[in-house]
Amino acid sequence: MLATTAPIARTWADTQPQDAPVRRHHPLTGTIVPGTRISLERRCGGGGSGFVYRARDRRTGKNLAVKVLREDKLDRHDAMLQEIHILREVHSPWVVRFERSGVLPDGRPWFAMEHLDGRSLSEMLAHQRIVEVSRVIDWLRQACCGLAAIHDAGWAHRDVKPSNMILTNEPGTEPGTEPGTERLVVVDLGIAARFGARSSILSGTPEYIAPEQAQCKPVDLRSDIYALGCCAFELLTGRPLVSQRGLLAKLNTHIEGVDVSWPDERAIPYIVRRIVERCLARAPEARPPNMHVLQFELTRVSRELERIMRPLFTAPTFTPCDTTTLVRCPVAAANDTPPSLGRCTI
Repeated sequence: MLATTAPIARTWADTQPQDAPVRRHHPLTGTIVPGTRISLERRCGGGGSGFVYRARDRRTGKNLAVKVLREDKLDRHDAMLQEIHILREVHSPWVVRFERSGVLPDGRPWFAMEHLDGRSLSEMLAHQRIVEVSRVIDWLRQACCGLAAIHDAGWAHRDVKPSNMILTNEPGTEPGTEPGTERLVVVDLGIAARFGARSSILSGTPEYIAPEQAQCKPVDLRSDIYALGCCAFELLTGRPLVSQRGLLAKLNTHIEGVDVSWPDERAIPYIVRRIVERCLARAPEARPPNMHVLQFELTRVSRELERIMRPLFTAPTFTPCDTTTLVRCPVAAANDTPPSLGRCTI
């Protein structure tokens, strides 16, 4: 006679699915880029078309960031080659610096750029919702210089937003920067386009997209000015300009014209609010004509605010700064390359 074993009693908890952490390993992590001495250490980010890896050049010891086209985004092959071309053209302390590029054995392009040891402005906002007005203005001035360099090369960024602006405290080794000061760097030109190019698909981030860009009209450098205005409002107030839910609701808000409502609990100088509101004008011709002009106006406001905040024995008299733009050579058409007003300086 065979003996039978009694079934083991199990509690209800024992029968439930268990959440076990799964450590994902990306195929390129820990490998050497073929034909180079660049070691891909770990994946640190990514976007709609590529993954970004923290890397190190074993020959020089330099830290790099390497962007590789995603395997499921092979249709973005030409777009990444275009991004490489733009970064080769643009040389500015306020635009991420290009190092080198190549092609993987499977045909996917890659390129290496400087590694930025810092945080994006979106991460800064998540950590610190209220930022000093003077500090925000300094960030915006540097963003203007980076975007001006891109525009001077004939390209519109089309995806200006806090997450695409990296703030680093690295010593200022580039021309125009001072040791120990914050340096803001514009990154991710994955959807940049030539002035006047018309896109058949909607490209951009709904919270920061210009009205004409939301309608798939030809791109214009003043679309980036609008997007920077959205960033400025969020940095100054700690809240997004467009808070509607849903993609279409956000796009329609921009298309119909945003209603800029400044919070009462935060004292933001009138001259600062006026500049931001001009950037957010629904009609492109009502905005500052280019980043050089906007950077000049922000510099003037920064100096004025610094002057009135300087401790004096007598209270200084504050005279509002005239923000009217004087254009000696006006922009003839939206698709024309604007005249350069000189190199941006901080």
